[in-house]
Amino acid sequence: MKYNFEALSLHMFFGALPPDRKTDTKSTFSSDLTWSLAVNSHDIEPGSYFFSVKCGTEGTKFRVLGMLTKAHMESEDRISGMVCPGDMVYHYVEVGGENSTSPGHKRLLSESPHNFGHAK
Repeated sequence: MKYNFEALSLHMFFGALPPDRKTDTKSTFSSDLTWSLAVNSHDIEPGSYFFSVKCGTEGTKFRVLGMLTKAHMESEDRISGMVCPGDMVYHYVEVGGENSTSPGHKRLLSESPHNFGHAK
């Protein structure tokens, strides 16, 4: 089966859909048939977000999954997910301070087993 990695484009709009449907927040290519948009948590505001899927030259089936990933992690938290090529997902953990209950070193681990195709 031949796959078209430019069959769709995914566009995001805040507040309303503009008549020209132009936005800088878009994904126009996929290396694995998954299009994703990564938006920094500092750029997310309360309100309505609109997503538009634009079809290329051939009819294409698609599914949409809206997911908001929390950035703050507590010690010992595990977060699973998927990140597309060229995108990044950010997380942070607060270490030390007067409320710290575990002195010593902290270690951050990131696993990416290639045979599963996703990070744990």
